[in-house]
Amino acid sequence: MIESIIRAMVYYAKLEPSNAENALNLARRAADYLLSITPDGDDPLAGLPPTYSFDGLNAESVNKVAPAAQRCVGTTMMIYPVAAGAGFLMLAEATGEEKYMNAALRIANFYKENVLPCGSWYLLYDCKTGKPLTNNICIEFRFVEFFRKLYDMTGDKTWHDLELGHYKYISEVCLKNYNWEGQFEDVKVSGNYQNLTHFAANKMIAYISKYLSDDEEMVAEAVDLMRYVEDQFVVWSEFPRWDPNKVYEPHHTPSGLEQYFCYVPIDSSTATILNAFADMYLLRKDRLYLEKAMALADTITRMQDAQTGMIPTFFIGENCAEGRRNFWINCQIHTAFTLLRLADLTEAEN
Repeated sequence: MIESIIRAMVYYAKLEPSNAENALNLARRAADYLLSITPDGDDPLAGLPPTYSFDGLNAESVNKVAPAAQRCVGTTMMIYPVAAGAGFLMLAEATGEEKYMNAALRIANFYKENVLPCGSWYLLYDCKTGKPLTNNICIEFRFVEFFRKLYDMTGDKTWHDLELGHYKYISEVCLKNYNWEGQFEDVKVSGNYQNLTHFAANKMIAYISKYLSDDEEMVAEAVDLMRYVEDQFVVWSEFPRWDPNKVYEPHHTPSGLEQYFCYVPIDSSTATILNAFADMYLLRKDRLYLEKAMALADTITRMQDAQTGMIPTFFIGENCAEGRRNFWINCQIHTAFTLLRLADLTEAEN
């Protein structure tokens, strides 16, 4: 959540130069808050921002509105510090301030010291002991992006090796077994194939489109990945309901479902899959991919509140943009970035 605000404000500073100073100050405040709650000293997870922080909040109230979050107190999911590190790098590059670079390096050094032979990390750690709580392994392309950026900024080959190591794990292990495990901080870790999702598969498509477009074998892999994503997580029209109480009706489509454990239309899932269709269009120049991307984008704009610009998180229920409960800011920011990208792409094509 907090890292997404950093990214949004750094981007907004470029988008609206007249507001750049205020935007960067907001980014600094978000980053400084993360630093203020980050353990230090002899803490086993020193330097890693916690997945959740309840400082200053009423525990009883939190438990009522977010029982899943309350259940996760005392644990850190390792796909989230790398997101914070990426935000710190963006802010360091935008401001030139050393403390944000140092914060990113502390996070990177933890990963360097705890990387597994496979090139990834255990997914969930105990905050008190600093020990892993599960054998589940991180599947997260942000590691690849974070270490690539760090290598570009420092020239230190250590980070390049970590980038290649995690890409190798995803491309050799995940691409072989298709266990695209859903890894979300508010969902219990799952066994093999119990909670599949599309996020890492979509990022793999993006990687192939950007870096491996001349590799025919990997292009074929991208085609199959897109088929998997569309078959399992895209709903183009009506689909069977599984909720006997009909709590979540209606579902708005076409849209993208999030994961097996939350098999409902979500704005950021719709946007992520939209991105993958756009990447496939750039890779294959097949107009059908672009049309599918635009169809998903149309749903997003229909769901968006015309007055405030808010994009609801769950595309379920009547008037789902009304009120503020159905809103995760990180999802909104990701979806907004995606719409901007599609606007640039379609403008260039037309």
